[in-house]
Amino acid sequence: MQNLVKWWKGGSPWIWLNAGAVAISIVAVVSLLLLIMVRGLGHFWPGDILELTYNDPEQGEQRLVGELVRKEEVNLEHFGLIDKNAQSPIIERWLIKIGNRELNADFRWIDQPHIKAVNRPERLIVLEREEWGNFYGELRSVEEKGNVVAEGESAWTIFLERVERASLLREQITQLEKKEMGSINYQLEMLRMERKKLVLERAETPEALAELSVEEARLPVSSMSIWRNCKHSMRRSSATAPGFR
Repeated sequence: MQNLVKWWKGGSPWIWLNAGAVAISIVAVVSLLLLIMVRGLGHFWPGDILELTYNDPEQGEQRLVGELVRKEEVNLEHFGLIDKNAQSPIIERWLIKIGNRELNADFRWIDQPHIKAVNRPERLIVLEREEWGNFYGELRSVEEKGNVVAEGESAWTIFLERVERASLLREQITQLEKKEMGSINYQLEMLRMERKKLVLERAETPEALAELSVEEARLPVSSMSIWRNCKHSMRRSSATAPGFR
């Protein structure tokens, strides 16, 4: 009994209590990080591309291509809908990301009972585009200036080469627009402020105004030269057009 009292008065219980609290905190933090990684990194992992044969009650049979985002069960009675062919008012519906935003909505809900077939063909591809979101479909051919340069199996290799070239050209365009054009705009603004300063100080002599006018006339010429380079790079970037389906 005396040993227990001595052990208690020596502060050992509080040391073990603190050690246990630190251990629990470390386990909680590590568990939280693992949960975030499992739930979060899955968002960046590419999912399977599905090819669905869907029998739309209003538009008939359709071919849908996209990624399955999630599934959920819904009660049709809550929406005032009754499916005479369904054995139960509760059905499963899928949220499909079909992309191709320039043609249709990015996402679409479909009813699982109306899905006739689900396939995962290897020929389907996903492209992350700078505009209009993801593209889902097939690569059929690569065209340059209206002429087909590759099709079939060889189209993919040629397409990757053209994508790399287009990326380099877009970097050049960004360099011209942000740095060189930005520098010219800054100089024009400084000249405008200088002219305003002359007016406020009533020092707008013909010589000073003429010098500013010469500088202002020179800068738009440089700006037009840079803009022509941008347009040339844009034309080269858009010369290659892949044929998708």
